[in-house]
Amino acid sequence: MTLWPSAADLSYADLRGQGGDGAFSDVFEERTRGFRYFLVTNMGELDSQPELKDHLYAHFPQISTAEEFLLFDLSPTTGMSPGGDAVSLGSSTRVAS
Repeated sequence: MTLWPSAADLSYADLRGQGGDGAFSDVFEERTRGFRYFLVTNMGELDSQPELKDHLYAHFPQISTAEEFLLFDLSPTTGMSPGGDAVSLGSSTRVAS
């Protein structure tokens, strides 16, 4: 699992002149390449990144509607086979199955 940068991290990178220069979809694809799922555990953080939120809902099926987290399946676009890893937005959490 790897963590998606927070809105504060992205703002700080912009201030340092290290912000993303490409289109959001290209940045998203680069950061999520090889991952099967995108896990959101911090809904406030997702709300503070509207471009990410819009991209997830527009392009990937939400496979969980739990109150504590959102889980998006990245495989239809990436062509990944089942059993891959995840990108997470928010703190690490353990999800019981």
